[in-house]
Amino acid sequence: MFFSELKRGICNKKMLLAVIIGLILFFISDYAEIFTLMTFANLNAPDIKGNQAVINDLIINGQNKYHIWLKSFNYLAIIFPLLIVIPYSSSYFEEKESKYYYFLLTRMSVQRYIDVKFYVNFLVGGLVLFLPELIYYIVLSIFFRSDILHPFMYQPTGMFSKLFLTHPDTYIFITFIIHFILGACFTSIALSLSSYIKKKIVVYIAPFLIFIVSSILFEAFLHQRRYSPLQWFQFIFNDEVTLSSLVIPVLLLTIVCYITFAFQIKKAQKLG
Repeated sequence: MFFSELKRGICNKKMLLAVIIGLILFFISDYAEIFTLMTFANLNAPDIKGNQAVINDLIINGQNKYHIWLKSFNYLAIIFPLLIVIPYSSSYFEEKESKYYYFLLTRMSVQRYIDVKFYVNFLVGGLVLFLPELIYYIVLSIFFRSDILHPFMYQPTGMFSKLFLTHPDTYIFITFIIHFILGACFTSIALSLSSYIKKKIVVYIAPFLIFIVSSILFEAFLHQRRYSPLQWFQFIFNDEVTLSSLVIPVLLLTIVCYITFAFQIKKAQKLG
């Protein structure tokens, strides 16, 4: 069942929609931050034409894929908790409502159902971020320059930032992994809640609300930006976020989600 469920979570119109939205958000961010200012600047503009130094600077920096990549996350950083739940997180709720859930339990144990549902949801949630990020990176690699500049005009300041200066592609793939983990974690929240609530809309908006409220709490009131989910996603530009301040809370939150989901499913099964 695991692979059929994984295929169900990935190969559907909702996943396609989430990926397309992610790509659009990348483009909008880059359009506002670098495309209009540098990448596609009018080199024949009166204040630029004939100034070869400025033209060269615009071409070298504005058409560098690493600079463009760094500017692409402004909108996804806020919207991602809404995207990750689209393809699969409501699947348990829908199966329970349609009674398909009871049919599945005739073919497998409750524990097997819990494990498959949770792990597939975990992977799908991570892939909702990983796929558009990978696709956008490939597009940037095809159409823009891949020069390692000394120095880069735009540079990350958070953890692993020194790696970006010498091996930017490796740094980018580390970012993919971290964003994958964050997507997987927050979609686990949605799945866990889906076993308790009776309104489908809650499954879709709860991770986003938790994301926003906890980010405000840790940043504005507790002054612990390293534990803010928003800063976790934007670790690229936050030197307060460390690997431990990100991985440990995310791991604990994911474990709690699994335990609460499993508890409620087993409880509901006993009660019939």
